[in-house]
Amino acid sequence: MINNAENLTKKVVNSDVKDTLSFGKFGIEKESLRVSESTISRQKHQASMGSPLCHRYITTDFSEAQLEFITPPLIDKKTGLNFLENIHHFVSHQIEDEIIWPFSMPPFIESDTDVPIASYGTSNLALFKTTYRNGLSHRYGRTMQAISGIHFHYSLPKQIWKSSLFTDETAVSKKLRAKIYL
Repeated sequence: MINNAENLTKKVVNSDVKDTLSFGKFGIEKESLRVSESTISRQKHQASMGSPLCHRYITTDFSEAQLEFITPPLIDKKTGLNFLENIHHFVSHQIEDEIIWPFSMPPFIESDTDVPIASYGTSNLALFKTTYRNGLSHRYGRTMQAISGIHFHYSLPKQIWKSSLFTDETAVSKKLRAKIYL
């Protein structure tokens, strides 16, 4: 039985399915701050970019000024990078007097209150997201939350779950998949 990631890794490396790993899907999340005159923007998320609560590809992260670009799960890496580039290009044209800050570390922040917490509206989900971010600000500080980065997501190809690696499993359940990913 496959009971941990290390065990799975060893089995994959020593199996005929290792060549299928390149057919897994990946996604990218890129966070970037909107900056105006070397300070974090105080402007609201522009409506022309869609609702940060509902848009699948353009949203905000911790701060109202912290954009998050999200690609769908894709197999082809070039398509994923082109998708991300197209989002970036589109947003660059929407933000007018601002720029998309290219660095992970934010520009100079004099006070935590200079980092506006993201606002998603008045629905229950929107208020939950804002409340959650308020909690993060109390726990870690707004300045720390303004650090931006890139997140890479990968999912194993479906062929893996149907392979001989799992012959001792009666069914590849969601619980087993979650255990392997963790």
